[in-house]
Amino acid sequence: MVRHSEIFENAEYSDKGVTVHLRSGKHISADALLWSNGRSGNTDALNLEAVGLAADSRGQLKVDQSYRTETPNIYAAGDVIGWPSLASASFDQGRSVVDAILGREVRFVEDAPTGIYTIPEISSVGKTESELTAAKVPYEVGRAFFKDYCTRPN
Repeated sequence: MVRHSEIFENAEYSDKGVTVHLRSGKHISADALLWSNGRSGNTDALNLEAVGLAADSRGQLKVDQSYRTETPNIYAAGDVIGWPSLASASFDQGRSVVDAILGREVRFVEDAPTGIYTIPEISSVGKTESELTAAKVPYEVGRAFFKDYCTRPN
């Protein structure tokens, strides 16, 4: 299961697995845990202050729907703006920056699949359970269990 925008409180470990306690009050029990804390933009050496910009705590820049930063003639795309931080999305963002500069219609990348390259892979697309719940949209959850897939031969 993938949980976005959750905050880790603590975890309890035993021979039977792990139970993770989240700030939202949820408790999740599983055989194993992979906690991914997201990505950071590589902006440390860009001297952003010289052009009136500041990155957030993750090294990312804020952009509008045209990929324009808080300095109007500077645009940003890719890992330095955060999600989805995928090469395919960054290509589209770069094309959209060119369209914005040329005064053409801009397509802001909002819905992109995400993936964590583990074995097995973890992927998702679309709204999260919490977003659908907040919007009062009915949904169903599908889960695939790979318990035997991850075992290594002796």
